[in-house]
Amino acid sequence: MIHLSTVLRSIDIDAVAPNDYSSIHIDVNFEANQLETIERVTIVNDKRIEGPECFLLTLIEPSGAYGIEIGSPGVATVAIKDDDCKIIKDYVFDNTL
Repeated sequence: MIHLSTVLRSIDIDAVAPNDYSSIHIDVNFEANQLETIERVTIVNDKRIEGPECFLLTLIEPSGAYGIEIGSPGVATVAIKDDDCKIIKDYVFDNTL
C-alpha cells in the first residue's frame, strides 16, 4: 500500500492573511487509491468594502514514492467575493404634505 503526502500552502496575491483569510501550510495525506481530499480555509469577514480579492493554494513537496510529482493543476486561485455594502446616500423622509 502506497501512502503519498504533500504540503498545501496559501500564497497572498491581493488577499492578505490574516486580514482576509487564515493562511494555511499543512500536510495533506493520501491513502492508496484516494484521488481527492477536502481542506478548509477560513475567510475573514472584515466589513471593509474592497472588491474581490484573490490568493493561491498550491501543492508542494510531494513524498511517499520514488519519482512522484505534483500533477496539473498544482495551483488553484481562490477569489474572495466582497459581500460588504456601501451606503450611497442617506435619505430622510418627511411625512408632512
